[in-house]
Amino acid sequence: MKILILAIFFAIFISGSALGCARETCSDDSECESNELCGFRGQEGKKFCQPKCSSDADCSKLRRCDIDRCAYRKDPHY
Repeated sequence: MKILILAIFFAIFISGSALGCARETCSDDSECESNELCGFRGQEGKKFCQPKCSSDADCSKLRRCDIDRCAYRKDPHY
């Protein structure tokens, strides 16, 4: 029984990891939707499509607007 439970958790973990790696990267803005731009995200050094913005209000709570795209984390002191 324990082996079956471990096998199920392992299968869920592997499928979740595979989905996370399946996200497509981009090389320039032409590969993104009309409301997105290509830019670096996270520590990976890869470029992904990110939402366009004109102010921090256009981005999620933890990101800020960097020129025209939602990027870096907001400074917690703001």
